[in-house]
Amino acid sequence: MTMPWPEITFKAWHETCAALHLCTQVVRKYRLPRSSWINHSWHATLYVNAREFTTSTVPDGPGGIEIEFDLLDHKVIGSASGGRPTSFELAEMSVADVYSRLVDLVARIGGTPEIHGQPNEIASALPFREDHQNRPYHADAVTRYFQAGVQVDRVFKQFRTGYLDNVSPLHLFWVSFDLAVIRPSGRLAPRHPGGVPAFPDEVSCEAYSHEVSSAGFWPGGGGVDFPSFYSYAYPAPEGFTDALNAPQAAYFDTAPSFSDASIVPQSADFDTAPGEFILPYDAVRSAEYPDATLMQFLETTYDRQRAWATGTRFGGMWSQMATLLDQASGLWAKRALHGKVGGAFASSATQQGGQETTLFTIIANLLHFGMRLVGLNYGFAGQMKVVEATGRAPYVATTIAGTDGLRCRARTSLQAPGARGAPLRKPPRNFTAEPCDGKAMVCWSLRARWGGTELTA
Repeated sequence: MTMPWPEITFKAWHETCAALHLCTQVVRKYRLPRSSWINHSWHATLYVNAREFTTSTVPDGPGGIEIEFDLLDHKVIGSASGGRPTSFELAEMSVADVYSRLVDLVARIGGTPEIHGQPNEIASALPFREDHQNRPYHADAVTRYFQAGVQVDRVFKQFRTGYLDNVSPLHLFWVSFDLAVIRPSGRLAPRHPGGVPAFPDEVSCEAYSHEVSSAGFWPGGGGVDFPSFYSYAYPAPEGFTDALNAPQAAYFDTAPSFSDASIVPQSADFDTAPGEFILPYDAVRSAEYPDATLMQFLETTYDRQRAWATGTRFGGMWSQMATLLDQASGLWAKRALHGKVGGAFASSATQQGGQETTLFTIIANLLHFGMRLVGLNYGFAGQMKVVEATGRAPYVATTIAGTDGLRCRARTSLQAPGARGAPLRKPPRNFTAEPCDGKAMVCWSLRARWGGTELTA
């Protein structure tokens, strides 16, 4: 049982939110020069744990130092591997007070009390030690924001497991104050134009040096006066704004380089200024199944349609897949998947591993859900090759994994998902997808990405 998603009213605590943002920047400016560089500045972020936003261990002092924002008891805690922890209270104070107290805390636990003093991505911001404006601290609002972050952390971590390439941890970015997970493609991107307020262009260019798909959670601010989830790609691939099946609350905020479109929850939208999909936090909090609504937004703004996958088990699907489908009677009763495009793919240990019979067990289920099937068929010339051991079925893409699961896939097997993925990425013109408003169904996907395809589990 998970705790309910808390209410967050941004306008009521926006000053506290801005103050907390600056306080976290002070801490991350301590971590930044002491941690080994990781691409896209991933080494200078904070992470969510049960009670805090934490730096994890920073290489400093006689061993290591960790700085934590305890947002339930409202204190900043410093711990060292060679001594006792120390702390100071979070309360109404100036940023300069936080800066001086953190410097003192680091010194007391044996660290190096030197911190770069300039905020980033905040226009016209004063250096930390010169910002003497007294700022409010609404403890209850901060706790509710943190509890929302714990919920977001859980769902986003589930979302990131569906990607088998380089992917960021779920972390709180120090410059923009957003919880985010990032999936780089590995391919170089056009040079970023820079121009981010109070942020060096060379850092922006490094952060967007390669194609990325990014999703995250903002508490509000920067022109969006409510907490929300976002999803964007840089550079945006062709057809990115045409994402299907988003929750009704989602919208696409279109930059001049994007075209208008609607997405996944109908309460989501595409925001024209930053060029990204937006889903209000309240649409998730008030949904019958908040986790499923958020996951639907994340998945449908990243890819298009579903391809169900399983290994063979005595000529049938895995029991885990069968159990998942058995638990989806609510979706069947609501006709939530009726008319949606779907397909399947499978792997087996050997050529005689029951691929076709396994596929039939999946296809029968998809038909019962009313889905429109997309297969591979013999339009893919690789189906006719007999000179190498490959997966071969006219119904879907398949592959042979070997008895230990480590066999390298044949080139033909690698090409087949792309051939079958094309109609998944671009359904027939007369096809209209309806949003799925029930529980999320966790499945394997054939994902369309920047014109290519990849298999992920």
